[in-house]
Amino acid sequence: MKVFYFTGTGNSLFLAERICEAAGGGDLVSIAAFLRECGETGQKDGESGDGKAIGWRKDVLIEDEAVGIVFPVYWVSVPAPVVKFLRQIRIESPYIFAVPTFGGFGLPVHDHLRELAREQKFHFSLIAGCKMPDNFVPWYDLGKQNRRFPQGKIAARADRAAELVAARHVGGTGATILRPLLPLAKRYSTKNASDFDTRYFRVEAACTGCGLCAMACPAGNIRMEGGSASDSRSRPAFCGMCWCCLACTNVCPQNAIRCEGEKSKARYVNPFVGAQGLLAQKAPHGVAAFETVEAHRTTPTTESLPCA
Repeated sequence: MKVFYFTGTGNSLFLAERICEAAGGGDLVSIAAFLRECGETGQKDGESGDGKAIGWRKDVLIEDEAVGIVFPVYWVSVPAPVVKFLRQIRIESPYIFAVPTFGGFGLPVHDHLRELAREQKFHFSLIAGCKMPDNFVPWYDLGKQNRRFPQGKIAARADRAAELVAARHVGGTGATILRPLLPLAKRYSTKNASDFDTRYFRVEAACTGCGLCAMACPAGNIRMEGGSASDSRSRPAFCGMCWCCLACTNVCPQNAIRCEGEKSKARYVNPFVGAQGLLAQKAPHGVAAFETVEAHRTTPTTESLPCA
């Protein structure tokens, strides 16, 4: 089994881990790292956030006895990095599943997933939503979210979804009655994501320049800039390529990154993952080991091709 995940504050990573455990094992692959290694992040001019050249690969072939994606729902649709990922790969598997996590309302995402699957000529065997704490501070008071979702409740919800996958359950793939909302949701998502960071985030003086926000940002959208003569501490600077995951404001140990319109100063990180656990999704995942569709069709060898 291969499970590809995208996460902002850990819910989807925790769920992906539980799915692999319930299935008796599997490979966890970060979608953020996958896109970065294939050259599909928001970085400009073909460079990574650390200035290193990155490759560019399309039609990457994903094969296994089961292949799944786990991600949070943004504005009742599929987040931009997950859309990029699905449009960059080809899946060959008898069992393909998606488990989107959502805090408020996630049903129209089923229609968006079906639409993307049709584009890539595959079919989801299972789409099963999993309700988790929401981290979107402009809409939710995260203090209330933390109280509403104790650790036991988070684990129980994840385990129920994981059991469906382990049992190879089939379902949830039909059109929903809310399909007419999908075009509006996608437009709203695109509009808000285009300059979300520069419009919404503000760094307060409490920032110590630790850089955890930059390390946690899956888009590589934050760089630490040097201080002034009066204050030597570096500060996070946002680069205008935000994926709206809100990892930065939620992981800050000083709670120094404010978000315009936030309901409270409370913040949330999945308690089973923690802030340090989020850094794993930026670690290299050896994407070069995956074949391209063209190589698979024309080359009889099983040797992997390098990113190029």
